[in-house]
Amino acid sequence: MLDFEMPSGEQSANIKSPMRLNSANAEINATVDSLVNSTATRTRDDKTVEYDQAMLRLSFPSLESDNNYFTFSLRFPNKTVVDIAQEIFLYSCTKTLPNKNTKIAKAILSMCDKDGVILYDNLEDFAENFKLSGSVSKLYSILRENKATYDLSDFASSLAGQSLKVQTYYNSKLKDFTVATTDFVSSDSSAFNLDKTTRTPRSKRGGSLW
Repeated sequence: MLDFEMPSGEQSANIKSPMRLNSANAEINATVDSLVNSTATRTRDDKTVEYDQAMLRLSFPSLESDNNYFTFSLRFPNKTVVDIAQEIFLYSCTKTLPNKNTKIAKAILSMCDKDGVILYDNLEDFAENFKLSGSVSKLYSILRENKATYDLSDFASSLAGQSLKVQTYYNSKLKDFTVATTDFVSSDSSAFNLDKTTRTPRSKRGGSLW
């Protein structure tokens, strides 16, 4: 987590998205239930370690029935909610670089990789090379294509309750619906029309959205 204050006030994702959602698949409305801090564990060499994993929980009101409430979660491995907000803010800074003497500029120029090596030689290097990480990139693309607004200083609360259109397809391996991004085109034509297929997402929590 970098040492600088997040700006308050309404903002939008207005920089060209690092990826696009695939328009070849059916759209469905999703509601943001919550963006929360969470943890997960991984085991390597017989050692189990705990790590941060923020979770964006989406529900699908149009698929709700008397017995089922359909939800999916987008996971952000090794990130907290603040980390996500900071990453989106840093991405906005690539379009309008901060003054060199500001706290944010100093934070950018102190960013290191896992080995402690400084990432950027100067602000121009940062602007050219900074990229959003996987899950954050997907979230940013959804927000941009929906023209959604948010407050980075209170990111989770500002997203909660928002309705977002997402692109869906039926994943035969998962035997469930999931969300399409960049270049996926389903070969299953029935997946393109949620009204004509008898398959619907299973009711579950904590599933993978991507």
